[in-house]
Order: sequence, then C-alpha cells, then structure tokens
Amino acid sequence: MNTLLALLACVKAPTPSLPGVSAAAGAPQTATDGTPLVATAEPLADSDIAAIAARLDAASSSGDKVQALLLGTQGRAITAVQAATLLRRFSFSSDQLVALGHLAPWIRDRQDAQTILDVFTFSADKARARELLR
Repeated sequence: MNTLLALLACVKAPTPSLPGVSAAAGAPQTATDGTPLVATAEPLADSDIAAIAARLDAASSSGDKVQALLLGTQGRAITAVQAATLLRRFSFSSDQLVALGHLAPWIRDRQDAQTILDVFTFSADKARARELLR
C-alpha cells in the first residue's frame, strides 16, 4: 500500500524524481547543485526503446516497472511515439500517468501529444495526461 501511495504521489510531480535532482512544480528540472538538466539532443534509438520495453514487460510490479523506466530513459530525449510505446507496457492508467509524469519533461515533440493521449481510455485520464504534458 505504501508503494502505491508513493507512486501516486509521483503523478503530481511534473518532473522525474531522481537522486540528486530537485523539481518544484512547474520549475525546470535541475540537479541539486542548481545546474539545469537538459535532455540529450537526439531521442533514444528505437533499439533502446525495445530494450526498455522488454525490461518493463519483465518487471513484476508497478514499482519495478517505474524504476526500469527511470533507469532506461533518465536524462534522455524521447519522442511522443516512443513514450506511447512505453506507456502501453503499463497495465493500469494510474501507472501510465505515473510513468508519463516521469517522461513528460523529456518529450521533444509535444506537438504530437495526441499520440500519447490516445494511450488513455478515460476522459479524466486524458485530461490529467494533458496537464502533465503542458
């Protein structure tokens, strides 16, 4: 239960929660020394996405999936299509929203947000996803 509460708390944060990283709501992501964190210029390769997807599929719990996602994508640019591919690996919309909260700061092509919104079935989840993508 505590793990679920911790995961749900992450949905409210628009930026990844990584060691050495601070993130106030709406603020740019920075390291604890104040240095801005910037995604790499090139998005992850499709082979990287396939490897992360395989780790997500092998994970036994929501927490393990989120951890695999963080380790695989940390600080790397990602496209909307790639994000949607990874989000589909999560069984529940609440977990997808947690994952999107971590991915959103790194998505390069937010003009393609509809690709990500299409992952979600319910209008409330789509609305929350829109908020995370702002």
